[in-house]
Amino acid sequence: MGCDDPEPEQARSRDGAPLDLSMTISDAGPADLGILADVSNSDLGRAEDAALATDMTIFGDAGMLPPLPDCNAVHPPVVMAHGLLGSGDTWAKQVQRFAANGHCADRYYAFDWNSLDRSTDHAQNLDVFIDTVRARHETDAVDLVGHSAGGGLGYTYLSEADRAAKVRKYVHIGSFPNEGPAGPEGNPVPTLNLWSSADTVVEGMDIPGATNVELSDIDHYAVATSAVSFGEIYTFLYDDEPTVLEAASKSRSRLQGRLVSLGENTPQAGGAVEAWRLNPMTGARLEATRRFPVSEDGFWGPMAVDAEHYYEFVGRSAAEDDPIVRYFREPFKTDQFHAYVRTFPGPGSIAGVLTTLIPQSDDTSSVVIFNASRAFLAGEDSLTLDGVELLTEASASAENTSIALFLFDIDNDGQPGGQSPLFDMFPFLAAIDVPMPVEDGEFMTLNFNGRILHMPKAPGSEGILVAVFD
Repeated sequence: MGCDDPEPEQARSRDGAPLDLSMTISDAGPADLGILADVSNSDLGRAEDAALATDMTIFGDAGMLPPLPDCNAVHPPVVMAHGLLGSGDTWAKQVQRFAANGHCADRYYAFDWNSLDRSTDHAQNLDVFIDTVRARHETDAVDLVGHSAGGGLGYTYLSEADRAAKVRKYVHIGSFPNEGPAGPEGNPVPTLNLWSSADTVVEGMDIPGATNVELSDIDHYAVATSAVSFGEIYTFLYDDEPTVLEAASKSRSRLQGRLVSLGENTPQAGGAVEAWRLNPMTGARLEATRRFPVSEDGFWGPMAVDAEHYYEFVGRSAAEDDPIVRYFREPFKTDQFHAYVRTFPGPGSIAGVLTTLIPQSDDTSSVVIFNASRAFLAGEDSLTLDGVELLTEASASAENTSIALFLFDIDNDGQPGGQSPLFDMFPFLAAIDVPMPVEDGEFMTLNFNGRILHMPKAPGSEGILVAVFD
């Protein structure tokens, strides 16, 4: 892999052939510079009435945030770059685990970038981002983490001596091997190379001079999100083993996140995120809890969430004609600082071309199912919609590493069995032909290995339904 070209190696079709990214919009502005608001600033979570529409109320004491625990701010802040088609929520579980080990969650930063845009100098944007983090924490250096295409970006960034001097340690995850550690020739940055022999997207291997850790039975996405990966990352960064690998459950937690466009990660400034408490047996809305205007950098929250409640989060961009997205989440058992809601971009990019295929009609539902931890795998996992199995070799093979499944009437004929050649080009995504007629007052049931989510059989014109399994 060439260090000066991080994206193409990860942009491959299901059969391993490189994808043509020439369709990518060339003048997309960088969406990379947003810094997560200080999670200790509880005032952001108490601006209640000013942030609510007139038809919404705060449910119970949803505005009263639980306190953050005391934490360790000794170590350098960490900047983390996601991979192709990813976003900052790639790192959500790892930040929870760092916090569970006594580290300050507001010292872990997600660098959101448009991994499909080859016209932008992402390394320069990353440099600005790192300088902003360094200035905020008054530190000379940060630790840097890159997954997949983010790993190629990490090597590119560290190839220049002045940039490498700003990084104490580098973690290269599920990305292509190189001839040596990251950093300029003769002055390498201490590098952890974390890869899996079960990764079917990137063929990893040891890197001479790096600390190499080979994992097994972990897919391309799980190499970035799993507890076993966390243990290796923590030990490398801090020369000590973590005390715990999973955050303890809490009855009441803090939640905040970002509203960005799918794939492009463009902040949806001027948009809004609404939160609703749901009937856990049907997914029907019980009561509005909060409405947050989205900041210039796309951030929303924080808010308080209860562990026994199910929530829906509605993402609205500033453009009235853009589709509404309705996110249905499992109950939050601990603090979540990277709860992302994605809008659907227009047809000016590859991601936009894909999402414009999804109907927004009055008589059928359109559904996306996202696995936030790993890929769906046919034969080992079961994912049913109203009792019908969705996982097949076509939709969830090990080779495709399917993270997001798009369910809609592909042929607009009311019958299953159709295929989408455009979706078939991409790893991580799969389209399944599932006509879902709207039935007023009825609901659908998703069952992923015994974990249940309910959603209303609502028309696509009222929002694309997105189910998230953490």
